[in-house]
Amino acid sequence: MKTPRIEINIAKIAYNAKKLRELYRSKDIDVFGVTKVVCGDPRIADALTGSGITTLADSRISNILRMREAGIGARFVLLRTPIPSQIGSVARYADISLNSELSVIRGLSEAALKYGVTHGIILMVEMGDLREGMMPRDLEETVRGGAGAEGDQACGHRNESGLSWGDQTGCGKDGIPVLTGHGR
Repeated sequence: MKTPRIEINIAKIAYNAKKLRELYRSKDIDVFGVTKVVCGDPRIADALTGSGITTLADSRISNILRMREAGIGARFVLLRTPIPSQIGSVARYADISLNSELSVIRGLSEAALKYGVTHGIILMVEMGDLREGMMPRDLEETVRGGAGAEGDQACGHRNESGLSWGDQTGCGKDGIPVLTGHGR
């Protein structure tokens, strides 16, 4: 008797990723490959990057670390705000993270400086479903407050419809806000 299982066709994932990248690239849109459903499986990550996807996103820092240790050459995004106990690992292993708490942003800045890395911040703003993100009325205060720590810069936010970018002054490569300029 066969047990229930999921069969993953890596060739089809690679094909679909390549087609999506081509479609959106023609519209000047970069695509993130999200690996959270496959727990950061390096075989899937390799298929995505081999298809031209340059940024991989996951909701667990352990999955990002798994892909880094496997030698996957990509930019990595943590798809949630880091918990305080993981701030050091997030700054060290994720290139970008989604954030909504000023204390976490300041902690990421300190950790990025400590490790001599660049860490980008995408601010999450609540857009009505009350799931996550800061309230819109707190956005300006958070950006101003985050700018007080050494090396902090912020210029964008995420809502449920995708990324929205405001003033690009101080942004890093690809419009991603950067906390430090030391490079990874």
